[in-house]
Amino acid sequence: MSDAYLEFANELTLRNQLIMLDSKQLREIYQDKGDYLIFLNSVISLIQHDSPILLFSPDFLDKIYDTIEIHRFHFSEKEVYDCVNEIIGYLNHVKTMNPMEQSIVKGFYMATQEMIREISFHDSNSFLASMGYDAVLFHALKDNNLDSLQDPDYPIMSLNFLIKACPDFFRDLDIQKRAMEVINRVGEKTRPFTSKKKYIKRLLQNVQNIPKKEE
Repeated sequence: MSDAYLEFANELTLRNQLIMLDSKQLREIYQDKGDYLIFLNSVISLIQHDSPILLFSPDFLDKIYDTIEIHRFHFSEKEVYDCVNEIIGYLNHVKTMNPMEQSIVKGFYMATQEMIREISFHDSNSFLASMGYDAVLFHALKDNNLDSLQDPDYPIMSLNFLIKACPDFFRDLDIQKRAMEVINRVGEKTRPFTSKKKYIKRLLQNVQNIPKKEE
């Protein structure tokens, strides 16, 4: 996997972990110093590319704070020290944002994600569940593990996101085939002439229109 794909995958994974796991589970995952450095880099990437997600629950900030404390004072390298301080400074900034500013940022972010995924969310819980599923789908496609996709709806929402966020990923013919299999599996269980059936048809066309990787 290229460095760009790896960074993207780690960012998706961290977002999933913040949504799905508690602080204890996160600390267990990042106990190793090498994994801890991956965590720091993933947080920086999340801040740079997806910072509004941190506004959707104060628990997200607490989980990052708690995980940072594992090895906060165990590295002598200035780069690590600066990275930790940059993260803590940003988290403190988020905590001091006034409620109106937070509401505006969250509303714009959610509207943007709805446009990308071509779906409307009725509440924050379903929105966060969809956001968390992106990592599940990415790794299922990459690792050819489609049996891990048990939910009937979130895979196709996440597929719309991944096509637009990382289109080069789908230029690989094997990835395209797996994506189409995901769509067909959902389509087979969807009644004809419904809005979901139309959604699936558009999504299938989106995948088919992605240029294949040059040999």
